[in-house]
Amino acid sequence: MISTITQQSITNTKKALSHSIINNNYNLLATDVIQLSQELDNKMLPLFKQQLDFYNLYLRLNTQKAT
Repeated sequence: MISTITQQSITNTKKALSHSIINNNYNLLATDVIQLSQELDNKMLPLFKQQLDFYNLYLRLNTQKAT
């Protein structure tokens, strides 16, 4: 389960990224846009991996039950 602190941190980074994109006239190659995008990736990728691991375990257990 994702902690409230992690959720808030991700939300804050998303907002900062959104503002940065606007402030840089939608230039996605601006340095601060790239930095915030990488920061967001670093915060979200472990959560995606955790979800995939859970889903894979779920599939494995259900496949074993079916056979």
